[in-house]
Amino acid sequence: MDKIPLKLVLIISVIIAAISYTFFYDYNDAIRISALGNTKYTTEFYIKDTSVSTSQALSFFRKLSSECNVSIVKVTEAYDDAPETIYSGIFVNNLYPVNYIGLTDGRFIQDDNEFLASYNSNDSHQVGGLYEFMGNHKVSINSLSAYYDKKGIVNGTYRLISTESFNEQALLTKISDYFTIDVNALTQKTSFKVIQSSGIGEFGIAALVFIGLIFCLFIASVPIRRAKEIGVQSLLGWSSFSIWKGYLKGIPLVFCATIAIFDIGLLCFVSSYSLDFLFGLILVQIVALIVFICLTSLLLLLVNSKKTSSVLKDSMSLRPFFAIASITKLGYVVMLIVFTLIIAPSLTAYMTQIQTHQELLNQGDLYVINSFTQTKDDFDDMVNNNGRQGRENIISIYPLLNKNYGAIYSEGYDSIPAGSSTSGKDLPARLIVNPNYLQSYTIFDVNSNKIIVNEDETAPVVLIPASKITESEAALETLLGMYSPFGASDNTGSQKPKIYYYQDSNSIFTFYISSSQADASTGNYLQSPVIEVITEGNVSNNTLASLGITGISNPIKLPANTDMVALDNDLKKSAVANNDIRFDTVKNVMAEQISKLQGVITTLFAAYIALFFASMAASIFLVQILIMAKRRWLLVAKLHAIPFYKRYAIEATVLLSVNILALLFAYLFSNNLVALLLLLVSAAADVVVAAFVISRLEKRNFSNQLKGA
Repeated sequence: MDKIPLKLVLIISVIIAAISYTFFYDYNDAIRISALGNTKYTTEFYIKDTSVSTSQALSFFRKLSSECNVSIVKVTEAYDDAPETIYSGIFVNNLYPVNYIGLTDGRFIQDDNEFLASYNSNDSHQVGGLYEFMGNHKVSINSLSAYYDKKGIVNGTYRLISTESFNEQALLTKISDYFTIDVNALTQKTSFKVIQSSGIGEFGIAALVFIGLIFCLFIASVPIRRAKEIGVQSLLGWSSFSIWKGYLKGIPLVFCATIAIFDIGLLCFVSSYSLDFLFGLILVQIVALIVFICLTSLLLLLVNSKKTSSVLKDSMSLRPFFAIASITKLGYVVMLIVFTLIIAPSLTAYMTQIQTHQELLNQGDLYVINSFTQTKDDFDDMVNNNGRQGRENIISIYPLLNKNYGAIYSEGYDSIPAGSSTSGKDLPARLIVNPNYLQSYTIFDVNSNKIIVNEDETAPVVLIPASKITESEAALETLLGMYSPFGASDNTGSQKPKIYYYQDSNSIFTFYISSSQADASTGNYLQSPVIEVITEGNVSNNTLASLGITGISNPIKLPANTDMVALDNDLKKSAVANNDIRFDTVKNVMAEQISKLQGVITTLFAAYIALFFASMAASIFLVQILIMAKRRWLLVAKLHAIPFYKRYAIEATVLLSVNILALLFAYLFSNNLVALLLLLVSAAADVVVAAFVISRLEKRNFSNQLKGA
């Protein structure tokens, strides 16, 4: 019985050590990718607001690279299906560190059409692979010519790279003169990238500390619990080494089996791995075993250093162990609560995403703004002007998307703005759409005629469910007054809104519902909402500001037959030309979101399960300490036929109190059924584990217990 918890804690310690090391390695790999190809002779410079064309810039950079024997690389951060760092350059043979970029197979690029990537693109022009650890941050290398042809953007971050020293100042001066940018401005960062360690990894490290504490407690407590046995073995002439060797029986086998099974499983989740990762992973796990061996040997020596008579009298105090065990158990309960409150909303969100995904797929391959780059000008505008210019820039493309490309605008809310009320009555949901939406998703009036709104309409237009026809005029005015500030344009003045009554339906498709109360039951549908129809003549800038949101949350959706090449060319001529706006299908965006959420949930559950079993180990230790502390009383109480529940009332009270407090905390701070169920499982497991430990102790031979065996 004593060895089972030790083996369990050893297994968990090895797993948590591996998880923590994996996250640490992934963080360092992200740093490596952000500095890929850099040498000690690397200089960064930044181009912005240039009127130089891509062909002119390419010609200049090629001449500069040839004359000065230096590689010129443009660094771009992209966010399509996953974050990707793209290195587009003019590379000088033998002066670019090809051997240090993590080339896993193939060869380095030799012409403008070839490229390298950390993923398999199934493109015949990919001539090799690049090392990337977890597969959650792609990296690729291509030619600057290919980048300019595809993106047509000169502005951005560049690096001068060589394996030999070069005249940095002279090169920067030439670049400054050509682009007419001051040297100081040329070397001033235009964007900042922060690489953060994973919060889950930090939780893992914290869990490792707690597990280490329990690990030490078990190692310390088992020899003390077996102090009399060890004392008798010493009297019989057993050496300390023989006692220690018997105590470790089976532990090395468990350790080897754990690292073999877990490490093989772990390697299935990483994109690619190197020998240094495997070496570090095994080294971290071996450290856990070494700590175990050292602590065990020291404690056995401590027990053997006491007089045999003192050991046989069982005079060792358990109070310090009880205090530490109680604090450790409490710490695990707190960590389980934190993990539960993180996991439960993620599970709910995942269920919502699955339903939303299916609903959106039924609408066809619509396009949505998936990403756009924020320039330094946007950042400065946000700091100095509250982002007014940036909002105006994104709003300015609405007429282009609306008229030329038939964009559908749909933004739904399952409740009206907070703070509004209509004399205590339930308020209908709210939906904002444009005329293109009404063309695609027909809504009929009470006379069964299709409702059509023209784009040149300047008065506010509101569609109200037919069930509201019986409402008084005052009630309708109150209702409309709650909506008008959010959709009406400044130029509508005091125009009376045009009201259409539409046939009530069970639900109206919205594409996206913006509400803190939205859940899996809400999906993408609203029940008989009040519908505002925005036109270019009546819409407010406040409403269109939501165009700056990326992903499914963006209210704009483009038809599946949209000419994306023509759209890309039109956007390059607009106010957002430098923002590198990228569209993707709703299907791909949703698949990306669900994939990311699955990865997060899987990782959280791995950490949660490790914590769960460690918490069970803490419960075992705590119950054993409590029982050991009153062992003699329990024996006498059993002889006097004191009922079971009275004998173990303290143990039951302690465990139940801790778990009831955890459930109460989860109920107060997370009104989530999943969170309550997870903590309920934890509480039930605590009770079962405690009952199992007690039953094992109860079955011990009474005569041997009374003799002190």
